[in-house]
Amino acid sequence: MIKEAPTGIGAVIERLEAIVADGQAQRDPSGYFAALYLAVTQRVEAGVESGRFHDGERPVRIDVAFAERHFDALDAWRATDDRPTRTGSIAVGALEDARSTHA
Repeated sequence: MIKEAPTGIGAVIERLEAIVADGQAQRDPSGYFAALYLAVTQRVEAGVESGRFHDGERPVRIDVAFAERHFDALDAWRATDDRPTRTGSIAVGALEDARSTHA
């Protein structure tokens, strides 16, 4: 099932946390990238809240736009009737290669 696009950084964090939790529960490697991007998104949010960025809305827009592309690719990869973009296919397709997710 393809989910709705995130509308803000809070929605991105919520969706990433769900992907990480699901990945842990299912032993699904898709949670690895989500965990990394969750940490990045939390740093962006903290930086905006602390006034670290001159234009705080810009990094939020970038973060949300990138997350939306990742979520779209992940949703398409999981669906049987849809295909992600080419870059999304490469990224999520790497999840099927044990060399990408195991040391």
